[in-house]
Amino acid sequence: MTDELIIDKFKFIEGNLTNLNDIYRSNLRAWYYNNSDVKDLGNDNSLRFNNGLLVNNLIKSSKMKDDFPLSENDFIDEELSAINNLDVDKLSFGYLKRFNIYKLHLENKKYNINYSYKSEQDIFLERTYKFNKYLTAINSVYFPRVIIKQEDGNDNLFYFTFTLQHWQEFRLSLLTSNKLLQSRQKLIKLFIVTLFRLGNSIVEVFIAVFESKKYSGAQLNKYNRYMNQVEDALLSIEEHSAIINHNIDTGHYKTALHLQHSFMLLFDDILDYINTQLSINIYKSPLKKRFKKTREILKSAIDLPKLELMSKITDDENVSQYETNFEEIGISEVIDLEDELYVEVSKNEDIFHNYTGRVVFSAMHNIYSKNSKHRSDYSFLYYQLRERKYINANPEKYLKYIHFHGIKNVESLDTKMISGVGQSKAVEERIKFLDAKIDEIIKELREDKNNPIVT
Repeated sequence: MTDELIIDKFKFIEGNLTNLNDIYRSNLRAWYYNNSDVKDLGNDNSLRFNNGLLVNNLIKSSKMKDDFPLSENDFIDEELSAINNLDVDKLSFGYLKRFNIYKLHLENKKYNINYSYKSEQDIFLERTYKFNKYLTAINSVYFPRVIIKQEDGNDNLFYFTFTLQHWQEFRLSLLTSNKLLQSRQKLIKLFIVTLFRLGNSIVEVFIAVFESKKYSGAQLNKYNRYMNQVEDALLSIEEHSAIINHNIDTGHYKTALHLQHSFMLLFDDILDYINTQLSINIYKSPLKKRFKKTREILKSAIDLPKLELMSKITDDENVSQYETNFEEIGISEVIDLEDELYVEVSKNEDIFHNYTGRVVFSAMHNIYSKNSKHRSDYSFLYYQLRERKYINANPEKYLKYIHFHGIKNVESLDTKMISGVGQSKAVEERIKFLDAKIDEIIKELREDKNNPIVT
């Protein structure tokens, strides 16, 4: 069936939906006629439609094909199959709205869902309200900075994929270097990788909303595609509750507690990182309930009273007999982790003292990265940002940060760039330029109602 014939099935649906069921019934009658073994057009020579409605009043059909009865459900299945193959990216705004309305009507018919029809305007307003709720969860000034991969031919330091890769690499490095986690590295590594995938999908969802213009077909498709990826990642995360339960069933109670603790810390950590680094607050968005559900599944994976009772009635011999089965999921022994481990796993790698510092650094990095005097520029920037309390890292941590982001030829900081008596006129000019840039950024950020407190 051609795209044009498919579009004919719904293109005449009116905005107030008063003719929706009539169009549905006309399509059903035409389908019965076209598929029946025995049929009669009466006085007509062909099926005729007027504004989407079948006007052949005398047609008859047996509603049988190859000795089997044709049913309304057969019709619905074929209709859904046909319209799902339609390239909605090419649809105009109005046709896309009618497509979604007709598809919803078919699905509700299929599953016998009773609902009141909403006008096209009501549906549009509901979607607008939902998308606007997404927009209130982001910083509209800073967010555009994290979705641009390159600026003036250079990699954008704060592009979201780079930022999330930094989070993943840092968490994996902690995992690898910590001897207390050696026996469960495979499990936690898998969890970290899943969280990285979740983070990317979250940002893509918000990009689709942020860039949508009257909710075009392309952006709606992108939104739906990445929402499915978010859901898949959340389901994968929730499956880790079964791993926790497996450890309880095999008598490894401490390990179950430690795994649950690590999983929850990392889940909270990635959402906090996305909030502070990418300006997306999940818990202020329409995704709030879904993410709270996943967190609750991890949290409730262990019934603490039941676990305490089981640990009291299980002796060491019974615990050790399950060791072989336990190895199958990548852990060979029970390790008693200290609280310090969790502090290390959950600590924030953000070198900036506040939100404004991160934006100022990004702006100056876009300027300095094009120059050849990297040591002088980045030394000046470090000492100035530290003096203004925009940065909270020591020189070693700062150097690691800029190395990660491509400035690899700076091995140490030039202390001559520290502000003080006797500083050169060149440094004074740099300070004036930086002051002007900071004032410009603060003014811009304060104009955004959704911006965190600017200091």
